[in-house]
Amino acid sequence: MKRLLIILFLVSTFLGCGQKSGDVAEIVRAGQDLFLSGDYRGARAKLIEGLKISPSDHDLLYYMGLCYNRDYMYDSALFYLKKVDLLYPDEREINIAIFQVAPLVGDWKNSIAAARTLIDLGEPPEKYWNDLAEFNRQSGKTRNAHYYYRKLLEREPDNVDRYLQVANTAAALNLVEDAANVIDSAIDRFGPTDVLLGNQATIMSFSGKHQQAEEIFRTLLAKDTANMYVKLNLASCLSSQDNTAKKREAYNLLTDLRAATEGQLELDSMITALKTELEITD
Repeated sequence: MKRLLIILFLVSTFLGCGQKSGDVAEIVRAGQDLFLSGDYRGARAKLIEGLKISPSDHDLLYYMGLCYNRDYMYDSALFYLKKVDLLYPDEREINIAIFQVAPLVGDWKNSIAAARTLIDLGEPPEKYWNDLAEFNRQSGKTRNAHYYYRKLLEREPDNVDRYLQVANTAAALNLVEDAANVIDSAIDRFGPTDVLLGNQATIMSFSGKHQQAEEIFRTLLAKDTANMYVKLNLASCLSSQDNTAKKREAYNLLTDLRAATEGQLELDSMITALKTELEITD
């Protein structure tokens, strides 16, 4: 008899798993109604009542995340969305919500994970190439970012930004020749625009072709004498050459830049190094 009672108890417990109690189901409905009416604070208060009873309930956690998201409280939204995702993985709607919220708080790991999950769930991979490129770039995964930028360039050969993105990530990976080839291709297609020439010169300088880079930077500076980034790049290019006059010119450019930008650019270390090398005394 005891064995029969134990078996019946276990069976009744098992049958009860996964079903909401009447109280929790009612709270979920009330929370949903408040959410749909736009009363997100009231909805959260109601949903919290339910979480005290059933802290792992799918709908309570999900709607808590949605409520916080609608009130622009993205950290809290992501907390609940990730919790429900851990308990109920690989659900499309949950990962869509995470994909929307995680970038808003700079959580690139979860941004990437949500995009990958949505692809695994059947979304077209190319739909997420741009996002995955940006998320990986932001998280410091330059090689992954470079991969997706190349995919985007193959798809959008008439978008000049794609050439710049591929070239910049290639240079960051020390693939200098690849970066130079990409910029050369862009110049062939779009012509020698200032932006492309500036990037070409930067890559030349990076690969040790300082004199060639210098010529381009001087041309660009003659066209826009107030461009502080061209001045900075020219100064860097000049300081890298074994020429005292050019190093002195670099020093003057940098000190002028520091004064003009009121310290917005971090130039002190470069100025100090040149000052020591040139034996300049105040």
